[in-house]
Amino acid sequence: MLEGRNAVYLSGPITGQTYEEAIAWREMVAGRLMEAGFVVLSPMRRKEALARRFKDKELPPGGFRRPSLLDIALFRRDFLDVHRADIVLVNLLGAEDKSIGSVFELGWATNKGKLIVIVMDKDGNPHDHGFIKAVADVILDDLDKAVEMIIEWGS
Repeated sequence: MLEGRNAVYLSGPITGQTYEEAIAWREMVAGRLMEAGFVVLSPMRRKEALARRFKDKELPPGGFRRPSLLDIALFRRDFLDVHRADIVLVNLLGAEDKSIGSVFELGWATNKGKLIVIVMDKDGNPHDHGFIKAVADVILDDLDKAVEMIIEWGS
């Protein structure tokens, strides 16, 4: 918990999306959660430079290269954020490929006993796997309902 308030980490695919796609749902959810008194932790914070560099282009994967100091710093920041959070909201709606980062975050959250809310399509989602389903406290197919549920839990 942070500052006596519930903290929510916003997990979900980044690679393969444009900057706008990666932040749009996070900004909407963050606004609603912060208004309800939650602290929101996003892996997209302080990545505004990506908006200029990859405008209208897909954000790149790590690929087959040595990790940079930035990669390592972001990995560790996200790791610590998941550990600081009380709830991990994983938005997998519309995912076209598996999100390695989101799966890592699910593992970290599971290991620390975090409340895990997964939002994903009922059919055809590449994350539709027994391990993903087994770690979820709740699985929904509607992001608004997930946010409402989290707000209800926090009140």
